[in-house]
Amino acid sequence: MVSLDLLRVRPRLAAAVALTLLTLAVHSRTLANGFVDYDDRTYVVDNEAVRRGLAPKTVAWAFKTTNAANWHPLTWLSHLADVSLYGLDPRGTTRRASRSTSPSRCSSSRVSSG
Repeated sequence: MVSLDLLRVRPRLAAAVALTLLTLAVHSRTLANGFVDYDDRTYVVDNEAVRRGLAPKTVAWAFKTTNAANWHPLTWLSHLADVSLYGLDPRGTTRRASRSTSPSRCSSSRVSSG
C-alpha cells in the first residue's frame, strides 16, 4: 500500500499514476477488438506490400506510393514494422500500441509541466 506521506510529497506523481491506471483500465477492452472496417483492409489486411513487412523493397515502396490516395511514408513504415513484429494480429498494430502507451506519455508530460 502506498504511504499517505508519499502522496502528500508527490501529488503530481500520484495523479500521474492514477491517470495512467485509469486510462489503461478504460482502453484495456480494445485489446479484444479485431481490425476495423473503416480503413484497416486498405492499409493492412488487403495491402500486399504491407503484408510482406519491412524489407528494402517495401521501405522504398513506402516513400513512393500514394496508395489509399495519400502520401504518408511514416504511416506505411509503421504498418510495415507492425506486420514484421506481430504479423496480422490486430492487437499488435500501431493503434493498439499507441493506446497502451498514451497514458504514460500523457502522465509524464503532465508531471514534467510546470
